Amino acid sequence: MWALALAAGGRIDQTTPYVLFVVGAFGPTLVAAALWLAGRRRPRGRRPFRHVHRWLPAALLLGAAPALTAALLTGSFDLQAAEQQVSALGGPLAVVGFALFTGPLSEEFGWRGYAQPRLRRTLSPYATSLVLGLAWGLWHLPLFLLAGTSQSELGLFSWQALLFFVGWVPVSYTIWTVSERLRGGVAAAVAAHAAVNTADGLFPAASPAGVLIGTAAATGTAIALAALNGRSHRRDASGAACSAAPSS
Repeated sequence: MWALALAAGGRIDQTTPYVLFVVGAFGPTLVAAALWLAGRRRPRGRRPFRHVHRWLPAALLLGAAPALTAALLTGSFDLQAAEQQVSALGGPLAVVGFALFTGPLSEEFGWRGYAQPRLRRTLSPYATSLVLGLAWGLWHLPLFLLAGTSQSELGLFSWQALLFFVGWVPVSYTIWTVSERLRGGVAAAVAAHAAVNTADGLFPAASPAGVLIGTAAATGTAIALAALNGRSHRRDASGAACSAAPSS
């Protein structure tokens, strides 16, 4: 879809490229839905809302933490400017709706709903997060060529673009933590992704230093979570080894 948008003019301020851009943005979720309808077995549900008190605060806090950390450390944490953005979009409910549809609902049923549980059948949480993070970042690559997107403003061959791609890997591990480790499933992935988008939109990195700090904060968050999750990872590896060993 994004290739067609490029062929149709490559500017999302034009009707045809914009429609193709929006349809393409829902690609991961639409593909997952098509595969499910084609008979691919759905992963076993975890009843995530039984544990909502555990994963929802974590998803929102961990998702927003990198952007908020960058804004606080660079002095760009401006509540008045954020309030003006909320008013311009139509109020808090409109912001929530916008944050959910511009990424979380259009992507997470594909990334965390379909791909992640299948990758986890053979890969560790670290390897799964690496594969998904790289795929997630590369999936955004065409947006650097579509005029009018935030990615095109960065420029494909800039160090900010490099940090953009790198940052998806630690964020992917953070979302793995709330979706699988805390048993939040796709709902937790949607909440964390929405928190990322909302914080980035209301408190955007105002300088190259802000981009660097945000990426460092996302990486630090993932490293801290990996340390906390280390014991469970070892149990997973031990259990996998036992299940793979031949019976006597």
